[in-house]
Amino acid sequence: MSTIYRMPKGQWRAQVRRKGRYVFQCFIRRKDAEEWALKVERRVDRGERVSKNIPDHLSTSAHLANLHIADMLEAGKALRRSKTYSPDKLKAKLGHVRLEVLDRERIIMNARQRARDGAGPATLAVDLAFIGTVLTPAAAVHGIPVNTEAARLARDARTNLESSEPEGAAGCVCEQGLAGTAGNLPVQAPGIPPPSGVTKS
Repeated sequence: MSTIYRMPKGQWRAQVRRKGRYVFQCFIRRKDAEEWALKVERRVDRGERVSKNIPDHLSTSAHLANLHIADMLEAGKALRRSKTYSPDKLKAKLGHVRLEVLDRERIIMNARQRARDGAGPATLAVDLAFIGTVLTPAAAVHGIPVNTEAARLARDARTNLESSEPEGAAGCVCEQGLAGTAGNLPVQAPGIPPPSGVTKS
């Protein structure tokens, strides 16, 4: 549970005790303290670390994509033009999503929408891999508490869907299994003439 109270110097202190975890922080505004406490409770429930906060300037997926690009530039590995496609798509589709809610379901939902928009299996694989490439160093190098497991689980879900596709089946499981079929097209049974007005191909 969380407790919020005003300290003698006027600051608001928020403290969270939940599932054996204890963490606190002080804020100037009570509203900020309440939002922080709720964020910490959710992170504890998801099994994430609560010793550090997500900085306000690194709070969305777009922020992490930009951080990754900055790290690459600092290391002297500027992204080639062909390699900017995935960062641009990540920022366009998931850039507004806050890191606290960037979980497996959200990543898979984005993959489904990308498939509906016409992305093929190779493109989806690159997109999902890039999300992991962004999340992992954010946690390992910068200590930002993000759900790195979410990207791996989303990739596994895609792989399992592909492996369950029957041999010789038409279409791509990423676009059919994730996005759904484009429509229910009638199949002409062998030996039965087509209806009047329909030309048999």
